[in-house]
Amino acid sequence: MKTTSVDVLIVGAGPVGLFLATALSRDGLQVLLVDKMHERTFFTKALGITARTLELFDDFGIVQDAIDAGTWLYGVTTFNDGAPGPSMDIPDILPFGSLSLAQYEAERILEACLHRHGGTVDYGWTLTSFDETADGVHAELSGPDGATRSVESRFIVGCDGGRSAVRSGLELSLEGGQFPQTFVLADLEIDWNLPRGRFYRFNLSAGGERPATTLVAVPVAGSVRRYRLSTVLPDALLHTGEGERPTPPSFDEICAFMTPLLPEGTRLDTMHWSSVYRVNHLIVSSYAKGRGFLAGDAAHMHPPVGGQGLNTGLQDAYNLAWKLALAQRGRASAGLLESYSSERRAVGLDLVENTSRALNETLAQRSPLPGMRETQLLVTYRGTRSSETSGAIHLKRGSRRGIAYPMPADCGGPMWDCRSDFMSG
Repeated sequence: MKTTSVDVLIVGAGPVGLFLATALSRDGLQVLLVDKMHERTFFTKALGITARTLELFDDFGIVQDAIDAGTWLYGVTTFNDGAPGPSMDIPDILPFGSLSLAQYEAERILEACLHRHGGTVDYGWTLTSFDETADGVHAELSGPDGATRSVESRFIVGCDGGRSAVRSGLELSLEGGQFPQTFVLADLEIDWNLPRGRFYRFNLSAGGERPATTLVAVPVAGSVRRYRLSTVLPDALLHTGEGERPTPPSFDEICAFMTPLLPEGTRLDTMHWSSVYRVNHLIVSSYAKGRGFLAGDAAHMHPPVGGQGLNTGLQDAYNLAWKLALAQRGRASAGLLESYSSERRAVGLDLVENTSRALNETLAQRSPLPGMRETQLLVTYRGTRSSETSGAIHLKRGSRRGIAYPMPADCGGPMWDCRSDFMSG
């Protein structure tokens, strides 16, 4: 059996795991990033990239790659029963706007960045167990063709999604619930006369036995006609066998129930991908336990309103990475790693509560237009224990000014000097 020794074991190589591995590799840590999938998929999934995340991408030199692979969103337009409703233009006073970027493109860009910093992904490996030891974590992995592997690390981080094996091993529970509706996504081509580059929301009032319905359309790069549509799936199209997960409706079924929600004359064509899903509103009781940490969907799951989920996970990773790097070098005060959970859980809780409220408002067709909150530039850690610590270092750069962290007196080495902007996460 092969034994590997690293500084940090990261489980899950989606955007959050890739970003965390890249940040740690850039700071010189030895990282093992594993994922049970054998190869990447090419589904749009998450789309929205906020202004704050683009700032982080800029720090890693990949913001132009993201811009080239995505499409800018210039505003939001609503239609109520076919008539134009309220609209909003995204302000151009920010360094970055809002970008529509398919998740598979974000993963491609992040993995290339990881490679440039000397990291790789070990595909086909599953975490089977782990235990905390006196000075680290001992983990067992299973891989292709029955191979097994032992890993010794200082820390373990679960970026492995809603069914997180790391969260289960840490015995941390998710708190919250699930919306009763089943939702459908359809990534397809649209023929219509609406301007490109806007987020569209179409509201149809209840009538007869038909409930009120809202459909959202977001442009996807690759074709000027490509959009991802999402709405509640009618019960009549919910195809579920006994004990099975729901299967997506056919293209003809999607056309039949989505087309009446869209402007007159719209024609749907060439479906690239579709999926059905339930929406959870869940958050873990703590983002950390001992030498184990959680980030992204492993820690919080919420409605996709505002496109903030992937962004919040990336910012979890950004916040955690520099703290782990300092801890690995023995330069972190005792409370620094603890600040990760207190800071990021507060952000996650706010996210779950506000997106749940926004989804309820959207389903009731009372939803306000998005605003500055959705840029994530207003996120702050003021009021958390770490920000109130006396004798702390105050960060002056980045979007979150005035954040303070307890640091030892000898931490002002090259990494601190080079990462003052990095540490604003």
